[in-house]
Amino acid sequence: VFQIKNIQVLGVQKVSAQDIIKVIFANSGNIFLTNFEEINKIILEKYPQIANINFERKFPGSLTVQIEERKPVVVLCNQDCFFVDKEGVAFEKVSEAPAGVLIVKAEELSSFVGAKLLSKEKVSQILKIKSNQTIAIKEILIVSDTRFNVKTREGWEIYFNPKENLDWQLRELDLVLKEKIPSEERRNLEYIDL
Repeated sequence: VFQIKNIQVLGVQKVSAQDIIKVIFANSGNIFLTNFEEINKIILEKYPQIANINFERKFPGSLTVQIEERKPVVVLCNQDCFFVDKEGVAFEKVSEAPAGVLIVKAEELSSFVGAKLLSKEKVSQILKIKSNQTIAIKEILIVSDTRFNVKTREGWEIYFNPKENLDWQLRELDLVLKEKIPSEERRNLEYIDL
């Protein structure tokens, strides 16, 4: 009576609902005795595109599975390019960045899907730089723990130190660009070191 017979998977777009159902059926039985923590672990290891899974029992033998897929905030490139979410997890290999997604380059990183390639703090800093409305950013190169090189769409670069106060550096950049370097002179710039 309490065998899991029906499984409904909600929230999937990139991952196949049928694949999730197969994994659950292969690792389940009685709705009371099934180890959902173990199934959760198996699915998350097999499908790095999934950020979170919630299981809801529907008695006597049904299960609703709510999937939350990862959303890309940057494309991280070294030898290969990957979508990376806000947690810094690379979850899908891509051939090119879609419009509106910032490209971040880093040569020191290993490259495999499912790995946490960037710290949550670094991703947060990158998104803060990206959100600055003063400049249009083309890409960011992570040179070291103490330097981000930000390439602007105008062709010049900005050097940030992520170990220092980023808000202060962005404020300083705004002031320099508004008061010292008018937009018509920016094409002659090589870089601004903050």
